[in-house]
Amino acid sequence: MGTDWDRFQWLKRNARGAAAADRLTEALTLVRGEPLTGAEDWAWVLPNITEMRCAIGDAAQDMAQLRLEAQDLPRATAAARQGLRGSPWDQRLYGDLMLAAHKAGNPAGVIDVWSELRARLEDEDDDVDIRIDPDVRAIYERCEGTLVADLRGLTGHASLACASMVHRRRPRQPTWPRRGGGGGGGPPAPGTSR
Repeated sequence: MGTDWDRFQWLKRNARGAAAADRLTEALTLVRGEPLTGAEDWAWVLPNITEMRCAIGDAAQDMAQLRLEAQDLPRATAAARQGLRGSPWDQRLYGDLMLAAHKAGNPAGVIDVWSELRARLEDEDDDVDIRIDPDVRAIYERCEGTLVADLRGLTGHASLACASMVHRRRPRQPTWPRRGGGGGGGPPAPGTSR
């Protein structure tokens, strides 16, 4: 007797050539959520869950990449979304979603996916910018850069293009109280107190 996991592994392992898309599609239909949700045997679950999440993410990314190359953007998006059901922290899939939105000419979709990724990571840690994979950040910046260039071409004004993105690019900076006497803000000088 086999399990969904056995079937998934076989399909993923044999997803080559002309059969790749069909086998990856079938493998992803077996993903209904995070693997082993509700399992009680933690001695077995813990060593296996990472492998399962990685395999789901790999299959979803392979499928999304096949669909992106074929310009089948709805199916690329569907593959990445299905992968996120089983591997919700797989940043590569967020990158695929941004690429699909970008190729579809949907700049709001790129921004939405970026925000979704940041929100996912903020659930775990306040220092999101450090935790975002450099390759995924590069995808976002490339999509964003194209958007800025497109807006410049439409408006003829770089300031309008940049102003439209300020709400997404605000860096987190500490706000320091102003020094007495109306001086500039900033951290206290070494050896002084407030």
